[in-house]
Amino acid sequence: SSEAAWKMYRSNDGGLADRTIRFEFNRKALFQALENNKSGAKIYFGNVNYEYTTEEINKLHISSGPNYNKYFSDMNEEKFLHLLLIKRKAFKYESEIRLFVLPEHREHIYTHEDMQVIMHINFCKEQLEKMIKSISIDPSCSDIECDMIKTRIGKLFPNIKCDKNGLYNIKPRLIIK
Repeated sequence: SSEAAWKMYRSNDGGLADRTIRFEFNRKALFQALENNKSGAKIYFGNVNYEYTTEEINKLHISSGPNYNKYFSDMNEEKFLHLLLIKRKAFKYESEIRLFVLPEHREHIYTHEDMQVIMHINFCKEQLEKMIKSISIDPSCSDIECDMIKTRIGKLFPNIKCDKNGLYNIKPRLIIK
């Protein structure tokens, strides 16, 4: 329900392409579906670490820095994942949780120029219906846009609650007597 979060993930393409929807997951069902579909991969979840400023993050790799050993001494998979969980203090409002899928066979390491998808995790409709508790539509959507999105989601998942986020709902005036 944070205006900053809704605006952060909104694109600037205009129309429906500019809108965001938010999924609320049943974590137990999500974990079960991931466990059943992981295809020889390790799956990690982690809360993002908003402990550092931009300046501190930019200096983490310096061997004389105060946090160097925490992240780089005896580098291992766990420390690497902890590095991937770091985000600037300014984004703490997001309360982000990240999901990492590490394939069992990691001989395929790519640079961004030749990035390839090396693994897919597919969920069937029944799994998605168990995983998704509710869907919130961008509070900046017009009524027509909201109806279009709700109609489409309703055709795909008629049993999943889908409503416009109430961030901008007009509240009744308080009268102090």
